[in-house]
Amino acid sequence: MGPVTHSRASKQIRERLGQLAENCYNVMAYWPLSTEPDIRALLHALNTHDKSVCLPVTKGKQIIPYRVDDLDKLKPSRLGVHEPHHGSSTPFSHEKLNLVILPGLAFTQGGKRLGRGGGYYDRFLAKLPEKTVKAGIAFERQIHRFIPTLDHDIAMDFVVTESNAYKCATQG
Repeated sequence: MGPVTHSRASKQIRERLGQLAENCYNVMAYWPLSTEPDIRALLHALNTHDKSVCLPVTKGKQIIPYRVDDLDKLKPSRLGVHEPHHGSSTPFSHEKLNLVILPGLAFTQGGKRLGRGGGYYDRFLAKLPEKTVKAGIAFERQIHRFIPTLDHDIAMDFVVTESNAYKCATQG
């Protein structure tokens, strides 16, 4: 995907995500890699609208949400993912999260997600209250009819792309 297409598609994804996050006050997301939809502008916007924005910190094989006060003070982790710096963030209870936005390599319209193989997000998602909305984001070209999943894989409530916001069967 070229830079202009990537930028345009990312903007459309941010707009759809912004609508989904409108009534959510405790949002966990991630800081994108260069190949993922760029949601950084949305994170900055949420952070300035009296919402708690959390990003994941990995400890061992676990993800811990950290509330971020300053998105400009992120540091690369051992996995190459930007995480909150401990001096500019605080741990946040996963039980208080209204919305979790997460990436994936591939999704189905029904909410199945193919991650990077470490199981970090699946372990984290399994701890969330049922009412927490799980939104996977990807480019439309990452949507497939079938992807390999296991019994412990957690399905998304929504999958948001530049073309659609798929409401998945798990959402009541």
